[in-house]
Amino acid sequence: MTIVVLVTQKVDASELSGICSVGNTDPYALLAFSLIPKTLLVFLGTCFVIAGFASMCRERDSFRRRGTDTSKLDKLMFKMGLFCLLYIFPAVTQILCDIYAFNTAKRWYPTTIICKRSGGVESGHCHRPHLPQAEIYHLNLMMSLAMGASCAMWVLSPKTLLSWHRVLCCGMCRSAPQKTASTAAATRPLLEPPTAPPPHPPSHYVPMSTHSQNAWRPSKVV
Repeated sequence: MTIVVLVTQKVDASELSGICSVGNTDPYALLAFSLIPKTLLVFLGTCFVIAGFASMCRERDSFRRRGTDTSKLDKLMFKMGLFCLLYIFPAVTQILCDIYAFNTAKRWYPTTIICKRSGGVESGHCHRPHLPQAEIYHLNLMMSLAMGASCAMWVLSPKTLLSWHRVLCCGMCRSAPQKTASTAAATRPLLEPPTAPPPHPPSHYVPMSTHSQNAWRPSKVV
């Protein structure tokens, strides 16, 4: 899609912020390259999130019926729910702002240009249209920054930094990272390997003495 936008020369600058993007002056470019793809992706992502949470809830109920601890699963579900809320809400808000920008570019710009060509408002041949609200364009920029901040909060975690540390070092670091108690517990096998049974005590044969052997001999009857 980026190649198509560059080939068709649909990149333009915003008159308010000066940021180059798609559809600032062309409403159909905004509809085809920004509004429709964002709407489809947010819809599909929301469906996948709902399906994932439903599956995780079923697994959690199954674990609880078997008496398994689900504290880690609950913590993961809370993190995922918070991330989805911080990402989907700005995405939906940005879609609404794009709809407003599409209507503005489709109606306000042509009306203003026709009014100026006919001599302006002073000539009395046209009426000045309502000015677009700049706050909505500012909100669109803020929501895009909020989406990036939520992704950064999810990606920049201690585990991710540790993984990048291992990749960048390539095994050439002096000291390997020490395992914490939680990591050691996670790598511990669920079932301990069976230990060998203890050896049997040695049995010693003690021969009977001559006196005891003679005691068991039959006596002669006189």
